[in-house]
Amino acid sequence: MLVSLRNNSLVVERTAAHGLWRRDRGWSDYSFKFVHIRRNLTTGLFAGNQEGFGTLVLSESGDEFTTDGHSIVYSVDGIPGTPGCSNSVGTRFKLEP
Repeated sequence: MLVSLRNNSLVVERTAAHGLWRRDRGWSDYSFKFVHIRRNLTTGLFAGNQEGFGTLVLSESGDEFTTDGHSIVYSVDGIPGTPGCSNSVGTRFKLEP
């Protein structure tokens, strides 16, 4: 899993995500967890980290999925901030020759 974001208006950068995923029940249910390291772009100093986790469910055909996720940003001192949530849907596309 690779996720990266840079937001210059907030002067914070986060690294690529490093994480794990696993299959849970049956063949279509998965869970994941990842972490970002955050740094201040102005000073270059460590600005905390961010942890994300959630679930992914494949459709019966295996060509669509839905996710529900949550994330928490931690301060330099390890104090958790306000949690966030997300969801997404996706469809596999095929390139035919």
